[in-house]
This record gives sequence, structure tokens and C-alpha cells, in this order.
Amino acid sequence: MILGSSGVAVRVLLWFTALVFAFGVSGRDAHGQTDQATAVAFMRSTGLWDRLGGPIGEAVQDELARNSRGLTLTQIERLSKRAKESYAPDRLRAVAAAVIVEGGEDRHLSAALAWEATPLGAVITKLGKEEIADKRASAIRMAEGIAVLARSSETRRGLLGRLLKVSNAVDSVVSLAMNTIVAIQIGAVCATSCTQVPSDEAIRKIKNRHRSELREALGPMTLGFVAAVYAPLSDADMSEFIAFLETPAGQHVNDLEMKAYEAAFVDASLQFGRTVPGTKDAANP
Repeated sequence: MILGSSGVAVRVLLWFTALVFAFGVSGRDAHGQTDQATAVAFMRSTGLWDRLGGPIGEAVQDELARNSRGLTLTQIERLSKRAKESYAPDRLRAVAAAVIVEGGEDRHLSAALAWEATPLGAVITKLGKEEIADKRASAIRMAEGIAVLARSSETRRGLLGRLLKVSNAVDSVVSLAMNTIVAIQIGAVCATSCTQVPSDEAIRKIKNRHRSELREALGPMTLGFVAAVYAPLSDADMSEFIAFLETPAGQHVNDLEMKAYEAAFVDASLQFGRTVPGTKDAANP
């Protein structure tokens, strides 16, 4: 089974939600072309550069340690080393930048960069950087978000709902996490024999079977997480932020950022999956 047990999948996805969500993201295709310098400027302004430079390999290592039943200590150490190599910041950033160069439209990127230079844009960027710098455990941050949501007004809840809708955040997190998990497992299979890899149709059916379950589990938690991240914003500022995300430029950069993020993680996950068979004790006498 591609996704493994649902319990493990959900635990990985909960970790992934905290890792991914700092800026509204969605997953529609983007088309266009820009240059490398603009792509890097975009990554830095949105916080994508910093998020891909975080301790992602270490986070994968932690998840491996929490789900290490049946693994020897030496195998865990080998897996951890491979995770750190596969999710290295330079590798992730290079893949993401290539996607932005290919798909970024200069007119939309320029409009987004101009908006992010406004006072409110600067505040949004600051909140994103603070979220990236928060080293607390995801469970603690989720609990905090749920508490913030519980004391939010009806108006605030409505705004948060609009933010999730315009960003397509929940579906994007589920899609990104599932594609990453599937990529790891396909990579592991391909390390020995790619003839065993399920067809695209079989993988689609597996994803669809789990999508509603995972969306139901992640929806309230994502809402709480967003409530906590943007708690310092007033309702008026939140409305202005949503209005920007609803513009053509906002939608374009929103889509492009997620596409770049997903490409980087799927590439790294395939690479990590390919190394899994070689970490077994039998392969290291």
C-alpha cells in the first residue's frame, strides 16, 4: 500500500502541515517565464527561500525516530544521514527556483513584490519569518492555534474561512503531503525495480481514497494554525490581505509558490526514497 498505515500517514501529515503553511498556497498551474534573479527575489520576499533553508532534513529525521519500530539504531542513523542529504537547502532551493523561472510571469511577480513592499505587506512578511523561526513542537503550535480560534469572533472566523478558501490551503497541504509520501515510497521501490511501481491511475485511486479522511483531519488544525500565525492582524488588515490574494497577481504568486514548493519536496523525496534500500543492515555488512 503506497501510503502505508493511515495512522503513520496522518502523523506525518500533521508534522507537514506545520512545516508548510506560512503563506496562503494553492495548486493550480502557472505558465510564463522569468529570470533567475527575479525568481530568487520572489523566493526571498515570500519567505520560501527561508522555509527551504530550514532544518527540513532534521525534521524528517525526527519523524523517522518517532516511527522507528522494526529499525535498528544503525539503520536509523543511515536513514537520517540520507534525509539530511536529500532535503539539503541548496538542492530544494535550486529545484524551486527552476520552477519559478519557468512558470513566473514578470508582470504578476512585479505586482506582488510591490505589494509586499507596502506597510501591510511588510507585516505579512514579518509574520511569516516569525513562523519560520518558531522552533516549538508542532503539537504545541497546533494547540495554541486551536485556542486562538476558540476565542475568535464570528467575523474573524469568517475572514479565516475566506483566507483558507482563496488560498486553497487545506487541499494544498493534503496534496503536497500525499505526493511527498508517495514519492518517498516510489523512490524506494525504484531503487530495486521500477517495474513494481503502481500505475498513475492506481496511485490516483489510492490518493482519492485517503483525501477526504485527511482533509477532515487537517481542516480544523490548518484553520487553527492560520488563526495563530495571523493573530496580530486586525480584521481590516486581514480583509486587505485576502483582497490581494484574490487579485490576478495574488493568485499567480500563490499558485507559483506552491508549485515550486511541491516540486522541491517531491524531487527530494524521490531521492530519499531511492536511498532507503541501501540503508538496510543487510546492505551494509
